[in-house]
Amino acid sequence: MKRRRQIDNQHFAKRRKLDPKWNKLQSFRKKLPVYAAKNKLQDEIKQHRNLVIIGETGSERSKQMEGLVASYQLSDDEDEQPQIEVKDIQQNEPLNNSYALTTGVNLAPEMDQLEEKQLLVGSTTTYISVNPTYDQMYKPVKGANAPWLGASVAPGQRNIVTGFVQDHYMNDSMFDHQHNAYFTNGFAESPDGMSMVGDVNHERPKKKPRKRKRKRGEPRDLVNDPRDPKKDPSNVDGFMGTWRPYSGPVGAEKVGERSEEEVVPAIPQPVEPKESGANDEEDTEVPEAKKKKLHDFNAHSVFHGERGYDYMGRTWVDPSSHLKAGRPHENFKPKKRVHTWAGHSKGISAIRFFPDYGHLLLSSSMDKTVKIWETDGQRKCMQTYHAHKKAVKDICFSNDGRQFLSCGYDKYTRLWDTETGQCIGEYTGHKFPYCVKFNPSRQHNFLVGQRNKKIIQWDTRSGKITQTYDRHLGAVNTITFVEEDRKFVTTSDDKSIIVWDFGVPVEHKYISEPTMFSMPSVSLSPNGKWLLCQSLDNQILVYGCKDRFRLNRKKKFSGHLTAGHGCEVISSPDGRMVISGSHAGEVYFWNWKTCQIMGKIKAHSDVVIGCQFHPIESSKLATASWDGTIKYWD
Repeated sequence: MKRRRQIDNQHFAKRRKLDPKWNKLQSFRKKLPVYAAKNKLQDEIKQHRNLVIIGETGSERSKQMEGLVASYQLSDDEDEQPQIEVKDIQQNEPLNNSYALTTGVNLAPEMDQLEEKQLLVGSTTTYISVNPTYDQMYKPVKGANAPWLGASVAPGQRNIVTGFVQDHYMNDSMFDHQHNAYFTNGFAESPDGMSMVGDVNHERPKKKPRKRKRKRGEPRDLVNDPRDPKKDPSNVDGFMGTWRPYSGPVGAEKVGERSEEEVVPAIPQPVEPKESGANDEEDTEVPEAKKKKLHDFNAHSVFHGERGYDYMGRTWVDPSSHLKAGRPHENFKPKKRVHTWAGHSKGISAIRFFPDYGHLLLSSSMDKTVKIWETDGQRKCMQTYHAHKKAVKDICFSNDGRQFLSCGYDKYTRLWDTETGQCIGEYTGHKFPYCVKFNPSRQHNFLVGQRNKKIIQWDTRSGKITQTYDRHLGAVNTITFVEEDRKFVTTSDDKSIIVWDFGVPVEHKYISEPTMFSMPSVSLSPNGKWLLCQSLDNQILVYGCKDRFRLNRKKKFSGHLTAGHGCEVISSPDGRMVISGSHAGEVYFWNWKTCQIMGKIKAHSDVVIGCQFHPIESSKLATASWDGTIKYWD
């Protein structure tokens, strides 16, 4: 038997050396009873945690728990199972034993239980990995504010210095209504619509009743007297109105009483029919005194040249023989100033090159005059047109340059002969004109955008209004013809763009977005496919003329400051550059393809309101400013 055991031990020893996994398996089998004892102890400790020890002091209770923990912390090398005795408590056994336990009774003092889960998020945290409940999201912030923080909003949650401002959109009519209500009643509705702003109990001061003026020949008793209750309209019970008894002087004729001679009824005068397309304001008759006041201005011109013809019989308006129009050429950014015209005494409002040739430059100013300058040779002023009684707003050449239009703040639009300086026609809509434009295909028709939100179409042959376009909600700023002059595009102070069919007073397309700004300057690209719009949010937007006038979101030109000023935006004749002025007196150049700034020039000391590229010269540019000067660059 002993021999058998020795053989087995030797066999097991060899196997341990050869197979270490078998050795681990044998040691694990020995520890199985210990693991079972540990599991049993864990169950017993869980049961004892729900019990409360009665009749023991704190030291005895701690000793008993230490014994349980000591029995749990057994060494893994022990082979024997721990022996733990748990005494069962009988119902009839007294409670004076030191180890007596009971269930269902909780004699521990009450304590504030903490929440199971607390969501702690920092003030600058922008992302959390759990889904918080509604109560956790809108739970008030606890704790005192730091003494160095002046506002109750955390620094990470501010978007301004003093706190947090939330964007809110409100249309103009609602804003005006609430604004007027606040200053009239003392309170108004808040933008969120949940509360009121101001003193709701504010009482409006009572206005004194206004006395009606007595008409000539009317008895004094007929005038409302607030001291008499029968004559005071505010007295609901005592006011009698026209039914009160007559209380005038004796012998006077009563109201409504006729004399013996019957009154002959007045014969109504025939009313002349209104002109087609004309609005009520243009058709109303102007008093003779007002007509004389409007026509007392004598529009004339002064010629500053030596002679009106050269040795070949050509007038000073005719271009030189070396200028060839229509040749394609590449344009470049100018580098230096070559000339300055300083003939105007006030700021310039607009400049225009002579069509196709550019040998003359027309300019309008706030000094009530229009001047035309030479761009070649001596570069002097050739003629001054005393065009208007007030400042001139806009000018426009005809296709051949022999005539031009001017509109001013005297509410007149005048047609001029460029060569002779004679005023050919005067047109007025009795409202301030803001822009004027010839129809390129029909030179006898021109459009005038007015301050009263309307576009008026005039015929120079008859001198009458042939059509009125009324859709805008603000003053009309620009007029641009597109699609072979069959349509035209207008912009207004109401932050909208409207496409019209020429001759049809119904809009073809209405473009208006909440994010749009007013566009005081619009120009057409040389290929006729794009509209360059100067937006008052300091950027140039591009709209397509061939794809239903959609916004090209890939083409935006920014980097300049024009907010509050109607700086002109143009494109170079080859279409490779976009040029615009700025309120700081600078001229910016952008690349059309990349939309990147190619460079800028410090041109003037004030706002650069106008800029025009020469139609033939490759790098010559004219700029106009509110400082009263026009500069020529090359």
